[in-house]
Amino acid sequence: MEIKQKLKIRRCQMMIKRTRQTRNESPGTTEKKPRYGFIAIRPFLTIGIVGVAGWMVAITGILRLEGLGRWVTLTVAGMIGIIGTWVAVSYIPLYFLVLRPRGNENFWANQFTKHGISGKLVAIDAGCGTGQVTIEVAKALPDAHVTGIDIFKGMSGTSPGQPTRNAKIEGVSDRVTFKKGNLLDLPFPDNSVDVVTVGSVLHEIDSDENRKAALEEIKRVLKPGGYFFTVELLRDWRMILAMLVFAPVWKTGKYWKELLLNAGYSSLDVGLETRMLNMGVYCMQK
Repeated sequence: MEIKQKLKIRRCQMMIKRTRQTRNESPGTTEKKPRYGFIAIRPFLTIGIVGVAGWMVAITGILRLEGLGRWVTLTVAGMIGIIGTWVAVSYIPLYFLVLRPRGNENFWANQFTKHGISGKLVAIDAGCGTGQVTIEVAKALPDAHVTGIDIFKGMSGTSPGQPTRNAKIEGVSDRVTFKKGNLLDLPFPDNSVDVVTVGSVLHEIDSDENRKAALEEIKRVLKPGGYFFTVELLRDWRMILAMLVFAPVWKTGKYWKELLLNAGYSSLDVGLETRMLNMGVYCMQK
């Protein structure tokens, strides 16, 4: 069984390599590299700007104030400056080690091989953004058709046309479609989808009630026996060290396990991937 899994992984890796060669050698391709944008950069930039403002206020306080006012200003503004700078600078390793949209194809190939998923399947990538995970899934499942769903709002480089261009450059446009839609109202009929992937999106849903509704919606469109995969950064000591007071934006591994266990799927497989930060990898079967 282990030998078969290794052979499947090797086959997926060869498909990925050939796809890259085709993309680079295609005579009709004028744009050589896809554009996936800088994932989640806006909040980090905002925090960085607040940090710079904190340093400016602290310096102004040192130069112009005296006595207690100087020390209060220095303490408060200095802390804002330290936290803002720390979190903003942490985006650099976070992007290159965790968020960077290159070299992750084998991750999805390994997940699908582990669970014996292959063939002419119908797949959805919900919250697709600029199409990074959608395209990786299409490469890992070379006989599947993958639809990326997103509201197309808030991520740098995101527009309905950008992921389509990325898919063309990556050589999978014949098996990938992108639609505007919502995770709470997927544009698919009941029991019609084999695989659903959601890459680090559930934590952005504004309430537990809506997260549960999203899980119900995913279960609705899945065929009996279909698979749902989700990946989420976990709030633990690594996250707290990197994000400081902003760490509560993310949830703990215990939170996700309890939420998913109560979602009504027939099985739940929990894995852990570490790339600077810990990521929970969850696979559920309807």
